[in-house]
Amino acid sequence: MTPTPFALSIAALLLASALSSIGWILEGEAIARLDPLSVVCCSLILGGVALLGIAHLRGGNLKLAFKEAIDIRFVLFSIFRCALVSLLFGYCLTLTSSTKTMFLTKIEPYIVLLIQIIWLGHRTTPRHLTLLGIHIGGAVLLSTGGRITLSQDILGDLLILIAVTGHAATYHPARRFADKLGSLYASGFSQLIGGLALLPFMLAATNNLLLLTPERLTGWCYALATVLVFYILSSSLWFYSLKGIPSWLASALRSFGPLIAAPIAWLVFDQRLTNIQVFGALTVVLTSALMVLLERRERGG
Repeated sequence: MTPTPFALSIAALLLASALSSIGWILEGEAIARLDPLSVVCCSLILGGVALLGIAHLRGGNLKLAFKEAIDIRFVLFSIFRCALVSLLFGYCLTLTSSTKTMFLTKIEPYIVLLIQIIWLGHRTTPRHLTLLGIHIGGAVLLSTGGRITLSQDILGDLLILIAVTGHAATYHPARRFADKLGSLYASGFSQLIGGLALLPFMLAATNNLLLLTPERLTGWCYALATVLVFYILSSSLWFYSLKGIPSWLASALRSFGPLIAAPIAWLVFDQRLTNIQVFGALTVVLTSALMVLLERRERGG
């Protein structure tokens, strides 16, 4: 039995979500040894070049895709999503843990829903609002561990919400660009443009870029692993999935990624959560998954 395009898109999105969550761990380890600007800029450029090479080897029309990519709308989209939002996420990893980050980003389905309500006339229900309230409660428990105090972690967690909002705002244009350029070219060019936009700032701000101490060399190894796992595999699968499923469903299904990555963070990198934070994390994942079922039922799917 041949899988349907919808089933392939769902499978691609679930795999992309798992790889994305693992990417948070790897990028956090890289940034801890280097700095956010260097890691994000180099990762975007390397990931973009790799994706464009793969697309070209698969027989894609590079010249045609390039003409589409130099459109001012795509350039602005790429600078916003891949340069600014990615850099903000990278900075957040200097303030809070990658384990908390991968769970807190799962508020994204509700932000996507809010965007659809405001700009696309999507109707919401009391059940949606109830799930949102429970979801926010879980996110607060995850962030604070039950103790509300002003701290560096709390600032990082609040900045994550800003970055998630920015990322959620790109779902609809990303889907249009994926249809127009193809998933690999859309992902590759957007990353390359974002990386090149950050490059002058990285060169101006980083004095020891070529200094390879054992600590920094380990950081670059983690950065290369991040490029492979997140910027190449996860990103291209994410663009591919947007061609076959609606953006709200793509956002909601990303909630399952941390269920795979969190045990890795705990066992390999000793990034532990308290019992209260684990309860909050599971609440975040469960409410995101329930929103998928609720949307599907109300749409008659």
